[in-house]
Amino acid sequence: ARRAAAADGGAAAARAQTAAEAQLATLLQVQAAADDNAPLHDWLERRSLGSLPRLWQKIRIDPGWETAVEAILRERLHALQVADAAGLSALGTDRPPVKASAFAPGGASAPAPLSGYTPLAQKVHATDAAIAGALDDWFFGVYAVGEAPDAKARQALPAGIVVVGRSGDQFTRSTVSFHAPDPADAGILVRQAEIDALQVRGKELAAHAAAARTLAASLDSAMAARQTALDVARSTIAALQSDKHAAEIERLKRSQVFRWKTATNVWGCVTKMFADACKSKVLELRARDDNPAR
Repeated sequence: ARRAAAADGGAAAARAQTAAEAQLATLLQVQAAADDNAPLHDWLERRSLGSLPRLWQKIRIDPGWETAVEAILRERLHALQVADAAGLSALGTDRPPVKASAFAPGGASAPAPLSGYTPLAQKVHATDAAIAGALDDWFFGVYAVGEAPDAKARQALPAGIVVVGRSGDQFTRSTVSFHAPDPADAGILVRQAEIDALQVRGKELAAHAAAARTLAASLDSAMAARQTALDVARSTIAALQSDKHAAEIERLKRSQVFRWKTATNVWGCVTKMFADACKSKVLELRARDDNPAR
């Protein structure tokens, strides 16, 4: 039963792993297509920037806030990191043919507090400390809001402050901007979160499948050892039974020989006794006066 359960568990994990890998491959293809900007491709290759990771690949977002971050960053989701500030300035000598963003490495700074609001930057987590400076600049003055603020709340905002809801709609003291997803970028951060989860899930399933295979192999080995021990025991029992049978036959043979010898000895004694009796009778008869043997 344990062997069957281990095999079933391993097979289920393997099927789930295959499904997760297929889903992961699909999402990776979609993500790759999001960066397939043909007009920009030649410019990136000319500046040896084509193989660099994009900004969206280096950030992780709190669940539910992906659309808000996409609304603020927009094309900057695809921003590329150059070596330093000088490299950033040098891009101006060969401008890209379409909208593009780049940044130089920079450290993080604490966002300014705003009573009643949470900086949107706190919903964003960098996997590379070098992008912290760019995130500080792009999220400066941007705060997250759970629900659309009413007119009174908007009018109380300081000048230049933007609050953004989960849907990506943006509010300032005097304006409202309704977000509409860019077809090229919509869902790119959610998909990345799914990719991360699938990669973790895939590793867990692979480990589970490997553990199930190891357990099944161990049980097979134990079963084989038990079968070998059983075969040895059966052979031993058969040998003992054979020895017992041979010993019984030998005992019967010896018993028969003993009985035969005993009977022979008894017969000899009886014969001798009879002969002796006959001889004694003859002698007795000769000693009589009326011996008929005379």
